[in-house]
Amino acid sequence: MSLSALYGATLLSGLGTGVLLVMANWLLLKLYESSTIIGILTAASYFACFLALPVLSGWLDRYHRRHLLQRVYVVTGGIQLVLAGFALAGGTELILLAVSVILSVLVRMLDQMARLAIAQQLVPKARYREVSRHLEILRQGITLVSGVIVAMLIDKIALHHLLILDAATYLCGGMLLCLVQCQHQGGAATKSQSKLTELREGLSFLKQNHYFFSLMVVTLVPYVLVLSQNAIHPAHVEEVLQLDGDAYALIGVVFGVGAVAAPVLLTWIHRLGLLREKVIFAGFAGYLSASCIILFWPGFYATCIAMLLFSASHSVVRIERLAFMMEYAPVSLVGRISGVFEFIGLISVVLVTSMIGVIADQFSVNSAWAAMLVIILVGAVLFSLSCYRAQRSLITSAAGEDTEC
Repeated sequence: MSLSALYGATLLSGLGTGVLLVMANWLLLKLYESSTIIGILTAASYFACFLALPVLSGWLDRYHRRHLLQRVYVVTGGIQLVLAGFALAGGTELILLAVSVILSVLVRMLDQMARLAIAQQLVPKARYREVSRHLEILRQGITLVSGVIVAMLIDKIALHHLLILDAATYLCGGMLLCLVQCQHQGGAATKSQSKLTELREGLSFLKQNHYFFSLMVVTLVPYVLVLSQNAIHPAHVEEVLQLDGDAYALIGVVFGVGAVAAPVLLTWIHRLGLLREKVIFAGFAGYLSASCIILFWPGFYATCIAMLLFSASHSVVRIERLAFMMEYAPVSLVGRISGVFEFIGLISVVLVTSMIGVIADQFSVNSAWAAMLVIILVGAVLFSLSCYRAQRSLITSAAGEDTEC
């Protein structure tokens, strides 16, 4: 029951936010006709996460995780209702969108870290991969359903409606969390510790586990690119495809379909017993292929195929990465360890989003896609090198043991 309630709260709380974040970019493009503004707002959102991360990750290991997440849902829902009131009163849309988007991205970051930590407490280690698939299905199911809602309402819904919808889903999700029964992990962090000290404790664990650290960092690349490319999706539809909001919404639906299909495919792949590294490499290869398709064949159907591959490949890598984290990280440190990787990811998202937004405006959208193609290629090479070095290290260790015998 606890796991089902966690899944349900995840779905409910995520739907309103998913619709809001997709619509926000489209509204900004229509109001200001600039990918740079979208890129700046996206970068500002993740920079806010960067500043808040030491606090949030420490809270996850200090306080009762379910209670913390529940209170955040309720407070966020209240704030979104206040913003809806300002929108109805004629408040400046740019300011209201900026506040709402930054808040939503902050809560979404805490939400995904808390879900992982709570799920780790609820199930035995043998089920971590299964639960990681389930969480990804939910996360990407939100993307799919949000895309369908946006496709239906893209030209028919006002900003205050979006904010009220987001508030309602947060409040419903908070109530559903009452059914989640998990113990307070306790003793992981003391109140006298500074937030940066708590984050450094997670980093200290990672320094002693080099392969885990390198694998987790490199596999952030598809995640960073998926978040960053949102800044140019509206411009790609308008400038490259020369289509309207319906096409933008439909492409979002296609992206969601690919993301939901990936965990289902992984269920079969896991039964084959393939090594995690091979599965992750397949994800990198799929993402690289999608980058080539959208860059060299810029048409509507090619874009849809690319979006399927982008979402499916990113989901595959993400599922394996999060399952690896649950298997490897101690329960008492998982909040801070997760926080370290969120910290690294956020810095990367801010930099890459700012870069591609400027490139799209100053040069072209295709130039921005080309820049991301280079990034994913470098990521694939680094991942291969990391695996090769780890294998060589194992062979060397085994040879040393044989010599001692």
